[in-house]
Amino acid sequence: MLRSQVDEFRKSCSRFLHELLLNSTESLKNVDRVVELNGPVVLCGDLRSHFGDLLQIFQKCGWPFDTRYAFLGNYCDGRSFSLETLVLLLSCQISYPDSFYLLRGAFEHDFITKNSMLGEIRVRFPIENESKQIEHQLKIVWSSLPLSLVLNKKIVCTNTGLSPTTSETAVSIKNTVENKAVKVGVLFEEKKSPNTKKAIEEETKARKELCTKLGASLFIHSNKIIEKGYEFRFENSVLNLFSASGVASTYDNRAAVLSMDSDNVARFVDVFGGRGVGGQVVPPSHVLHF
Repeated sequence: MLRSQVDEFRKSCSRFLHELLLNSTESLKNVDRVVELNGPVVLCGDLRSHFGDLLQIFQKCGWPFDTRYAFLGNYCDGRSFSLETLVLLLSCQISYPDSFYLLRGAFEHDFITKNSMLGEIRVRFPIENESKQIEHQLKIVWSSLPLSLVLNKKIVCTNTGLSPTTSETAVSIKNTVENKAVKVGVLFEEKKSPNTKKAIEEETKARKELCTKLGASLFIHSNKIIEKGYEFRFENSVLNLFSASGVASTYDNRAAVLSMDSDNVARFVDVFGGRGVGGQVVPPSHVLHF
């Protein structure tokens, strides 16, 4: 009796998830590869299955029915609560398609997903036919997500980064200064961070040249674990944003999101109580004007 009830519950969950993925695919049909937005908006970095951090973001910054959100990718990594995180994000994206945006990150590609998220699906849904259907539809959803977000016509957001060299994941970003479209490649493999003075200078120069080429003032990326949740690099031409707390293995990293109002005034909001190294409480910081 109990076994049959468990089987029926699993089948019900499988049908729900499959239908959710179908609805998400339909909702994403007319979404451009590059999304253009103005404030107000809350920008979020990697979540990596941190369902609790996602809930706290909503509690601190506003619920999706009255707050605009943009997430920069890397939603699930196969650990606990991966499916819960996926279901909540896609439910919001379906319910609020004009104010809830999900970009495609490195974790939303086969070479990452097959070793993480798909593993959890196979554990939760051990019947091969069920898991295969869900896996197939999930890959379609991931491939339908936009690749880049342009905020206020001058802040370019992607998960990992951009390259002046085009590729199969190329996008066209409008340079509003020169009124022309510029094609660039979207990267999904993290570049090795420069660690010498010369390498940093060269990377800074390259970033600024790309900013000029795109008519941009700032790049915002996710994908890197940041100790305090955010970090400016390369003479403030790049902002790295990370929204999953406690991911690092050697220190207690904080998480942060960037909340921008309608006047383009932005502030960082700490997630998970703002705990820094050694459990010390670190106050929220920085108000920015874009």
